[in-house]
Amino acid sequence: MKRILLGIITFLLSGCASTDQLSSIRTFSTAVHDFSASANDAFTKLNSSFVDRNIAEVANGDKPVADSTFVGVLDDSKGFQETTVALQALGTYADALGALAGANSGTDIDKAATGLYGALSAVDQDAGKVDPSAPKISSQDLGILATLVKAIGDGVARDKQAAAIRKAVEIADPAVQTICKGVGVELSSVRPVYVSNLGIVYTSEFQAYQREQKPLAYAERIIRLQDLRNATLARRNADAFLEKLTDSAQSLAAAHTKIKQSLADSTITLADVTRAIGQLKSYADELKAFNADLGKGTP
Repeated sequence: MKRILLGIITFLLSGCASTDQLSSIRTFSTAVHDFSASANDAFTKLNSSFVDRNIAEVANGDKPVADSTFVGVLDDSKGFQETTVALQALGTYADALGALAGANSGTDIDKAATGLYGALSAVDQDAGKVDPSAPKISSQDLGILATLVKAIGDGVARDKQAAAIRKAVEIADPAVQTICKGVGVELSSVRPVYVSNLGIVYTSEFQAYQREQKPLAYAERIIRLQDLRNATLARRNADAFLEKLTDSAQSLAAAHTKIKQSLADSTITLADVTRAIGQLKSYADELKAFNADLGKGTP
């Protein structure tokens, strides 16, 4: 009787742990989705800053207009392109992971699993482009994951659902770490140039205003001065924004590792995971605010 009672208690505790873990995965998924969207928006602004600088220099008479005026320098950068694609893959992976964690029927499981297999393939390929020495996801691991997903069943056994997610996180972790590191490397190479681009745009607008202000009506002056103010804000926030973006990538990598550890080791508490995910979510929210301010400074 005692053995049966102990078994029931163990089963119930195991179910609770799995539910907490699945909840953490869903929160993580949302945070990574927000980070990926903000980061990709930031990289788009970063590339556009080269075009904005070219246009400002042409308008100011510093260089002639040409086809190249309207082309971002990073359009031809292999590293930049691979990093932005890898960021999108991270967002897709997190979405698929969250979908599997939130699935409540056999149909939902099948749909989420299909998305997850594709997402794992994408992060694996993109991580290999960011760093050719990155570990690859093996066919054997994917086979094990498929078996675990199948074992969840139409009744959606939460412990088996957590087991499948544990395997997915485990095999994805090297690729996630590689992509996050690559984001940091790419940002460090373009960070000073981005700030410089915004500075050139601001200087051009400032000089143009000084030349043209006298015949302007009051209302037109206000509009031009507001544009200058926005350009100043964008320039001031740019470096802090890119620093925050780099920190966010590191936070994402840390949170993914913490989830991986929590799913495999009961000594990692839910509080540890929540803290790591909370930091990532905080960064993602701050990135949204930075993006909004930087957008105001776009000519």
